[in-house]
Amino acid sequence: MERVRACGIVCLVVGAAVSVAGCSQHAEPLSNGADPLEFAASFQKDGVTWTKVPEMTEADVRQLSEYFRRNPSVAENSLVAGDPVVYAAEPKGRRFYWSAATIEGVEWLCIEIGRGPVRMIDGRGDPFGDAAGHAEGS
Repeated sequence: MERVRACGIVCLVVGAAVSVAGCSQHAEPLSNGADPLEFAASFQKDGVTWTKVPEMTEADVRQLSEYFRRNPSVAENSLVAGDPVVYAAEPKGRRFYWSAATIEGVEWLCIEIGRGPVRMIDGRGDPFGDAAGHAEGS
């Protein structure tokens, strides 16, 4: 029940942020048969172990809502649709991943909260590799 409520809140927040921010970008249609991204149970990045969690918490929803309120252009991104895949790292790090298969391959976007300044990282291909993504702090 709590997961359903949290998922509904995220969709509502993202939808509201898109309406406030204006027109949203549209995803490129699939035409190359790119496989969707497979999310591992855990991964290690920069000496930190991230473990996939089964669902978002109410605290996750609040943090993402605040991030989207302060960064409405991120909410406009067509990748930010539906529920993210969530990873946790001790003591309080959270990563939220969205992905989509496009003409140019798999694209992904990650918002990292709780380990210093909030970061948005995006890229194509494997988000868990050593050279993955382009980061922007906020």
